[in-house]
Amino acid sequence: MMKLLSILLAIAALGTGLRAAHKWYTASQVQPDFGYIYPGSQPGETYRRGGMELLRFPEPTDPELKQMNESAATLDALNEAASLNKSAAVWTAGSVALSALSAIVGAVESACK
Repeated sequence: MMKLLSILLAIAALGTGLRAAHKWYTASQVQPDFGYIYPGSQPGETYRRGGMELLRFPEPTDPELKQMNESAATLDALNEAASLNKSAAVWTAGSVALSALSAIVGAVESACK
């Protein structure tokens, strides 16, 4: 019975570890969306900025406006990546705890024989 519990805990640790790895991979792939119209974009297409849904727009000609927009987009991308990293850290902690429990259960089972 203890051996089965140890195996189940190890499988759960594997699953949570893979979930954490996926979260970290996703965080590394986050790109800023400047909200500009791009070749092939559809009329009325939207993007998300600061929790709001906004219509795409042409790239501004004013350099200060362009810099402000790109800074805001970069900040949003960094916030999204930070949120994913935080979630991945929690999943990793769960994986470590499950791995430790699996090892403890295995050691207790071996000691009781």
